Amino acid sequence: MPRLFVPPQVHERLVAERQQHNAELTRACYSDRVCEQWTRELKRLDPLLKMVRAPEHVVIGTPLEPGYYHVVRCNENAPWSVFPVRGPEGEFVYPPSGLLDRLKAMDMWNASVPRLREQMQRKAQEELERRKVTERRDRQEQIVDHYRKVTSASISMNRDSAWHQNVAGRRGRGPRSRPR
Repeated sequence: MPRLFVPPQVHERLVAERQQHNAELTRACYSDRVCEQWTRELKRLDPLLKMVRAPEHVVIGTPLEPGYYHVVRCNENAPWSVFPVRGPEGEFVYPPSGLLDRLKAMDMWNASVPRLREQMQRKAQEELERRKVTERRDRQEQIVDHYRKVTSASISMNRDSAWHQNVAGRRGRGPRSRPR
């Protein structure tokens, strides 16, 4: 890859800024047991990857989201890349099992990535279809159940129920006669 020529002062300043940025990220993050397990897995995928967790308070000047797990790529001649691990709605989640597949799908140098991306899209589409079928079936069951409740009046004959089948009630007493 061709390199861009910059004056030596600019190069030194950019290197210093990059080192400062990387040092701030290192100071701002910590590693727990989950991070250590995931870092081992990520290193198999790319030796420059690691997982860290950001503290609960905001660290100004860093791309970290407070309290979230992050995948960090420690680039050699560039600032580190930071990817927060979030749920579908942007909420906090522990690193999901599909994280490695998503990272593999981002690798543009790998020739098998388009096939992997197609598989992931197919799985997501199948899951969406299954969820639609399940929701439709649940909704139909609710409609049938509601229709039955509205069209057929019944009294429960269970002994534990508050309603009973005869006027005598639970204890066999009849209604009190009132004087007329």
